[in-house]
Amino acid sequence: EGTWIRSREDVMETAEVVGVSSDKNVAKLTLLNVEDRPGVAAKVFEELAAEGISIRLIIQSASSEDRARITFIVDEEYVDAATEVFRRWKEEELASDVLVDRDVAKISIVGSRIASTPNLAARMFVALARENINIDCISSSEMKVACVIASKHLNKAVQVVHDEFFALELKADG
Repeated sequence: EGTWIRSREDVMETAEVVGVSSDKNVAKLTLLNVEDRPGVAAKVFEELAAEGISIRLIIQSASSEDRARITFIVDEEYVDAATEVFRRWKEEELASDVLVDRDVAKISIVGSRIASTPNLAARMFVALARENINIDCISSSEMKVACVIASKHLNKAVQVVHDEFFALELKADG
């Protein structure tokens, strides 16, 4: 667990993965059949914020028949508080149901210009696929690509992603 970071003066100039991080203390929450109208996402995340629930990753599916699906990742410690908020939303018919999955983990590659360099994310995905590790959710920013996977695969995932980006470098240094 944790992040490996290498020091380099020019790391922000070139696209480069400088570390692999992981977190198994997360849960995936999915709101089903959420109304697809202006203000719903604002209400959802404003109420979660009011409860002190930090969101790590958000994915909203495309609308179908004016309903959507919102999936987000939270620290495991917030699941019970979030579930109480969901109960209210279900009563208000904001969402038809919620799915809670505590058997997930997050693995990320961290570096510079990650999102603007297509082969970096692709290499991560290929490394996971070679080990038959399914990616459940993906999030990216300029400095990180994060994948949510089944927690039972986390150790293997960290190993293969680390090897994908650092194995040759370690051999060259050794």
